[in-house]
Amino acid sequence: MNQPQLCQGVVLPAQEPRSKTYKQTARDTARRHSTTCPQKRGRPIPPPRKRGRKFKACDACALAKEGCDGGRERPCSLCLSRRQTCTFGRARLGEVDCPKPSQPYLSTRPVLPDHVGTALGLSWPPPERASLPATGNGPGKVCGDDHGSHCTRIPISFLLQYTDPHNSRIHQYFPSPRTSNDDGFPPSASQAKSPADSESPLDLYEDPSGWNWTITGDTESLEQFLGLDILPIESWDCGDGVRYSPSEGPKVEDPLIEQRMCEVLSELDSHNEMDSLGPYIRLIFCKTRVQALTQSYFTSWHPHCPLLREPSFDAVSAFPPLLAAVMMIGATYYSKETAEAANNCLEAVEHYVFEHEAFRRLLDPAEAKAVMTDIAPLQAAFIMAILLHWNKDRASRRRVRLHRYADLVAAARNLGLPSHRHSDGAQAAMPTSEREWDVFFRAEEAIRLVNWIFLVDSSHAIFHRAPPKLTLSEMTGNFPCSDELFAASHSFLQQQQSWHRAFPKLHSIAEGMSLLMRDPWTDELLAEFQHLGYQGFFILISGLHEIIFSAEASCSLAAVKPVVNRALTRWKLLWDLQTQDVPQDGSGRFGFYENAGEYWWLAKLFLDKGTPSTAEEGGKVFDQDSMEGVNDFVRRFAEMRME
Repeated sequence: MNQPQLCQGVVLPAQEPRSKTYKQTARDTARRHSTTCPQKRGRPIPPPRKRGRKFKACDACALAKEGCDGGRERPCSLCLSRRQTCTFGRARLGEVDCPKPSQPYLSTRPVLPDHVGTALGLSWPPPERASLPATGNGPGKVCGDDHGSHCTRIPISFLLQYTDPHNSRIHQYFPSPRTSNDDGFPPSASQAKSPADSESPLDLYEDPSGWNWTITGDTESLEQFLGLDILPIESWDCGDGVRYSPSEGPKVEDPLIEQRMCEVLSELDSHNEMDSLGPYIRLIFCKTRVQALTQSYFTSWHPHCPLLREPSFDAVSAFPPLLAAVMMIGATYYSKETAEAANNCLEAVEHYVFEHEAFRRLLDPAEAKAVMTDIAPLQAAFIMAILLHWNKDRASRRRVRLHRYADLVAAARNLGLPSHRHSDGAQAAMPTSEREWDVFFRAEEAIRLVNWIFLVDSSHAIFHRAPPKLTLSEMTGNFPCSDELFAASHSFLQQQQSWHRAFPKLHSIAEGMSLLMRDPWTDELLAEFQHLGYQGFFILISGLHEIIFSAEASCSLAAVKPVVNRALTRWKLLWDLQTQDVPQDGSGRFGFYENAGEYWWLAKLFLDKGTPSTAEEGGKVFDQDSMEGVNDFVRRFAEMRME
């Protein structure tokens, strides 16, 4: 264990082999020096470390760089207080002090069918043919424990967290990658300490959690800590309970920012409850908060749903309802105060976005054809549907699922988005002018929008047992390009060397589903799934879930079960190859779709054990408001290990 660095006034004993005696002598020397050290400034020295076996942090605490007592108690106290799953997936199996996991696990080692060899032209083949040990269990059965010595496993924690009935805010379903506080919000100015307040970069008398980042070499966490806007700045009252801080304002004042906010406020003034909602609305839609809340959207929500292109998004020129929707999600992740304000005025903003004249025109097929190039009203409505579904009560969730989402799908169809593709030759050659880039990214935003409408629609089928509104056969448009290309700045775009690798070989979701279900399976088919990425594989597993749901609803699940089971096996093979080629690094850059392996586990569970629909009068209940039934179902079979 590394020791904290000492200030330059400490004189250590002469260098000698690092024995236990040396460490004790160095510690004693530091404590003697503390009585006269000028950096002390009356502060107590850190307490001595406890002897004995050190705590082992669980996955959540390790990611948040927090202390954890999970090595001695399961679950740890922090996970228990947050009502989240306590897992130890980072620990290697077989270690003596590693607690035995109690969560379900998946095999992450590629499982190649016997008739499939190395794919021709495939850039990510497995290093060798692999197969599970023979245990007498068929596909989908509970594997024997002897598998534990042959493959690495990851815990299924996302499903348990996502379906937790106690969740009531979007950041509880989809935590921000930047979250560092127990409440799920980033640290505020009062909670953090400026580096300028310290006389040296590393102070012996600071809280150990501050200097431990540098000692352990975690430079990313240190840079994140030093990069926080934590200088003490006074704020003043603007009325209606709103406080303004200069750090929240735009770096460049623009009169159009104020014009945009005035337009939003004037539209919201017509809401019936404006008198009581006024303080909350003005707290969010204030010109001094536009930059902060927009950045909060792209920092916290965008990694999960890369729908808008950040380098192209401009608050000055953005469609006002779209800017309002972006600021609402940004407020939900920004702080407790803004999250509470956003929750209170959610229905008012919903009415503003969905009843806006521009969105209502999209619901008329004749009107939609005249504005096919403008998808901003649909983007705004989709973002608000996301927020309403995951940040409000059951009534709001039902209203979105039964009414608002039907409008979204109708608008997408009227715009021709399910079959929307890049123009001929757009993927063959990189754009050469700024205008061509603009056309390309506009088309890419439309492709991403309809893919995300499909994903949320499939989630309604998976977790709420609601019939999907978009069919797989009509999803003939392109897959999204790589997130790296979508987020790249113009200067980087000119240096793009591997243009073709940014696009999946598959032409559409419909084609991908057809290939997974096809028989026989060949090396050439395997190669068709190149460059699909985490998001593409998440889309495909969601499509397989839709097939399972539709087959069960039509009482034909037994007939299609062998074909779907085979498709799931093929998907798992491709997913294992993808995670080998681009491993997850814990940074959250892949968003929640890095948990596609857990969706595969759930699909196998639905296929082999049935769905969690509750029997009622000889039938099954569909279209549920709560995900509690799915949560209980997952917990019941939590120890199952799928082949």
